[in-house]
Amino acid sequence: MKKIFLFITISALTLTGCSSDGGSSTSRITMKVDGVSRTFGDIELIEEPMSLDGVEYTYVNVIAENTNNPDQYIVFDFYRSELDTDELTEFRFYDGASESYATFSGDTFTSLIDINTSERAKGTFSGTLQGDQVLTITNGSFDIRFE
Repeated sequence: MKKIFLFITISALTLTGCSSDGGSSTSRITMKVDGVSRTFGDIELIEEPMSLDGVEYTYVNVIAENTNNPDQYIVFDFYRSELDTDELTEFRFYDGASESYATFSGDTFTSLIDINTSERAKGTFSGTLQGDQVLTITNGSFDIRFE
């Protein structure tokens, strides 16, 4: 059921935004899940241009598959704009039918986007994910190039 909901959500965003491949040779996402290193490739970016009070920005949805286990993938979102947004707005980790997510309340999950331009987004993340499994994420980083 959760995969169906995710598929519908992603499909809806794909229809309203433009999609691009982040380029596996230039983009990378890595993290440790409960102490085990994971590398995510096959990165798909869904970008949806928006406007708020005359300020143009782009909602970016990132979907990336674990290079060693196609049953594991992550989804995270952020805003690319002049809004000075410097953190992720959503983070989810899927392992088969299991879903774990960040609540972004308190200090359970933190993220920082150091570079957030029309060409590149680079940042870090870590914390505890809730859901079907409670997971500890450490040393999370992403470096995404937009084409």
